[in-house]
Amino acid sequence: MQNHDKLFRLIKAMSPAEKRYFTLFAEQHVIGETNNYLLLFKAINRQEKYSEQKLQRKFDKAAFAKRLHVEKVNLYNLILKALRAFHSEHHPDRRIFNLLENVRLLIGMGLYIEADEQLTKAKKLAYDHERFWLLPRLIILERQSIQARFDADTAAEIEKSIAEKDQAMLKLGEELNLRDAYDRVLTAGRHSLNQPELRTDKLLAVAGLDISSADARDPSMGSSRSRLLYLTLVANAARLSGDLPASIRYRYDIVRLRESEEQVFRYERSQHVAALSNLGGLLLRTGNYEEFETILRKLENLKLSTFDEKAEYFQNVIYLRVMYCVNRRQLGDLKKLETDFASDLQKFRTKLNAARHLAILYNLAMLNFVCGDNRKSLDHLLAMEELAPTQHRRDLQLFGLTLKSILHYELGDTGLLTRIIGDARSALAQSKLQHDLEHCILDYSGQLGACRTMSAVAQCFREFQTAIAALRTTPRGGGILGLAEISLWLESKVTRTPIRTIYLERAQRQ
Repeated sequence: MQNHDKLFRLIKAMSPAEKRYFTLFAEQHVIGETNNYLLLFKAINRQEKYSEQKLQRKFDKAAFAKRLHVEKVNLYNLILKALRAFHSEHHPDRRIFNLLENVRLLIGMGLYIEADEQLTKAKKLAYDHERFWLLPRLIILERQSIQARFDADTAAEIEKSIAEKDQAMLKLGEELNLRDAYDRVLTAGRHSLNQPELRTDKLLAVAGLDISSADARDPSMGSSRSRLLYLTLVANAARLSGDLPASIRYRYDIVRLRESEEQVFRYERSQHVAALSNLGGLLLRTGNYEEFETILRKLENLKLSTFDEKAEYFQNVIYLRVMYCVNRRQLGDLKKLETDFASDLQKFRTKLNAARHLAILYNLAMLNFVCGDNRKSLDHLLAMEELAPTQHRRDLQLFGLTLKSILHYELGDTGLLTRIIGDARSALAQSKLQHDLEHCILDYSGQLGACRTMSAVAQCFREFQTAIAALRTTPRGGGILGLAEISLWLESKVTRTPIRTIYLERAQRQ
């Protein structure tokens, strides 16, 4: 990645509060009468897409124009320094780091009593928030102070310190082992997407330890953070194995643990939003709508203060509301959802998770598709493409590329079909996932575009419908992305009934 790309991405990822703080911070770092850092910062912040040429033209006559590259590197480092200062009192890790630096300075100056006071504060923070990875360093510094004031109690204090360090290392080791297991299961699960034969209970075996013997609700398990990791691990494994009821039980346990251990997770409100959202998503998938509405109300009643927390809330709640409309066929709420999403997107765009952003756009595209609004559906698919390049949710991206062939056919843009189908086939060829539906759509989209008579079109639609029906009978038919919506569309074509009418009639029957 180029340095200017890094600088642009960093500036665009900053919250409004962080940008305001940097402006004040940078004013303290003026060399001469002109603040080059602020000039560069504001110029780059105004750009929607980074343009080195525009930047060079803007500062062509500035004294620093010839060393623009160096100024950008310095600006990047200054922003990071400002962000560290901004967050220094907002997160326990940063507060512990600051206290640790104080201890170092005071010990170096021989002020051991003062150093002990700082150490006491730092250790309390580390224990309160279960930052076991920081405790060994704090304990070793504490020993320097113990040794410096050598007396009759030194030997006993040193042994006590060693025992404390060993206990912290045990808890840290347990946490790290669970983190390893979590990452292995999550990675294996993601590799098994679109391959149901791999999504079995054997998925847990890749964890590398016997997690079935641990009870995450047992207080004797090392720490709240270890219990949280264990619950998240088995919740993901259950979901990827298809055992959604078990995954829901674990997700409820995660929410209860976070709510009961407020001291430990106080500064992780964004993660609590995500935990509630993950539970809500599972409840939607299993049709537990009453429980889902309870979780949604709980989300809406959370007290959020930071920009990151509000961004996490935005992307999760919008997604859940979209999925609720999809599941309950509440098309009347669609336009309001799109308006809400568009109005807040600009505010939170830099904080929006790429995978969640794609999922929201995809579902909005599909909702408009089954409403018969093909132009609006295409707009959402084009917005998905603008997020590229990204490796997130390749399944959604590839199906979106494929669906474009149908939308352009519906809109009468048959002249574009050859290029669109070719682009989609090239993208599919690079994927390791199964794409039977996508290839079927592209085959018949090409045939439809070539039809010259109404009877030929009608025959093509009937054959297309037969091919899709055959896909539904395959082992993975029920889980193929987009299959249900394509089936609806084909039924509307064969029966000459508006797709929205069929969609709502099925919803009423369900």
